[in-house]
Amino acid sequence: MLSRNNLSVTEHDKEMLQIVHSVSIHLPMSPERKLLFRKETNNDETLSLLCKYYHEGWPEENKVPADCQPYYKLRNSIYFQSGFAFLEDKIIVPKNLRSDVVKLIHEGHIGIGKCLNRSRKLFYWPKMSQEIYQYVMQCHTCEKFRSRNCHEPLLPHKIPKLRFSKIGADILEFAKKPYLVVVDYFSHWLELIPLPDKSAKSVISGFIEIFSRFGFPVEIVSDNNPFNSKECLDYFKSKDICLTTSSPHYPRSNGMAEKAVDISKNILKKAAEDSVDYREYVMSYNNAPLAGMVVSPSQILNSRTMRTLVPITEKALEPVVIKNIHKLLILKQSINKSKFDRSVRKKEVKFNIGDEVVYRTGKDEYWKKGKIVKKCKEPRSYWVERDGSFPIRRTTNHLKKSFSNTKQFKTSYYNDDSRATEDNTTLNSDPMISSPARVSPPRDVVYDNNYCTRSGRVVKPPNRLDL
Repeated sequence: MLSRNNLSVTEHDKEMLQIVHSVSIHLPMSPERKLLFRKETNNDETLSLLCKYYHEGWPEENKVPADCQPYYKLRNSIYFQSGFAFLEDKIIVPKNLRSDVVKLIHEGHIGIGKCLNRSRKLFYWPKMSQEIYQYVMQCHTCEKFRSRNCHEPLLPHKIPKLRFSKIGADILEFAKKPYLVVVDYFSHWLELIPLPDKSAKSVISGFIEIFSRFGFPVEIVSDNNPFNSKECLDYFKSKDICLTTSSPHYPRSNGMAEKAVDISKNILKKAAEDSVDYREYVMSYNNAPLAGMVVSPSQILNSRTMRTLVPITEKALEPVVIKNIHKLLILKQSINKSKFDRSVRKKEVKFNIGDEVVYRTGKDEYWKKGKIVKKCKEPRSYWVERDGSFPIRRTTNHLKKSFSNTKQFKTSYYNDDSRATEDNTTLNSDPMISSPARVSPPRDVVYDNNYCTRSGRVVKPPNRLDL
């Protein structure tokens, strides 16, 4: 029968001793560094005590000091040779040299996984992996150039139960002419209205033309400019319309309107190519069945099929109320969400007020430091305070939690175009956020032939060859 009484080890593994002896002789270190390791190993109280146990024998576990407890279960693999402490063929690093070793392991700013794999082959000390992980996470250079965020689980818009109660809006430009694009979240009915310019007054005029046919919606989902200007907000408020804006530089949060813009651009291109009035193609789109459905936007919104040049019977033009559309739209939405969520991270990212973060957009080349100051009413959207500047709004896709102690990263090697028009507009639209006064230079200011824009950026014209 096997005995449960452990045998005391009186002799060390000769093969391992030979390996350790070979490693200690052929250590690829300079003589100065070897001398430093021997000195610190000798001065380290824990390693000195381990050396004593190595030569005189280990006491019972309950009599081992707390600093030596992590080594107790590894005692049969610990060796001392030439002034170095080894765990098998790995060097046990003295406490005073651990921070320097961690810096050397992270040299070149390699990732956490590679640092851990590299260190586990060469060194050992208690909680080594945890210290390396914390050091790499707090590295300000790595934090500045971290990879972009993965996609979060899809957060679809709530499908309304009534027609034309929730619409998406955006502005596109084709052939140097702006157009107002409006799409119904329920029926997918598309409206394309030409505008004289992109001013708030012109946008309101375009909305009035649409509302005169379908009535006022309950909610409008759009991006920020010019829909959240004071003039537009006053108009929406007077008509009891709620405006929901997408986060700056994150147009996918208003996917319905962005898709409508893409469809509208294709309509305008094809109409221009065929020399046809684009409104006829818009009518054809609204009269065609939706993808994955047998009914058209016209049948859903107006309960009838519009008459076109396509031959059709009189009975097919009779009004028919389409039922169960809401359930069908919810089913399609759930299928799309399940497909999208297969390749994203499982949990949503949430921040609290006061959290230190880094932020960026699709145009930024690196992450910038900031702090969460307010949660927006829109989901996954926060106001971020920057060092010495006004707060900006960002979605969680453009935010990461910060672990470094650096207040701000260097920006001398990059063009920091942080004063985007969209950011300024979204800031002024929220009365809870106060921004410092900013004086914009006049548009005609010229500095040494350099052109100054209204946002304060100086544009340098190219040097052209004058023959």
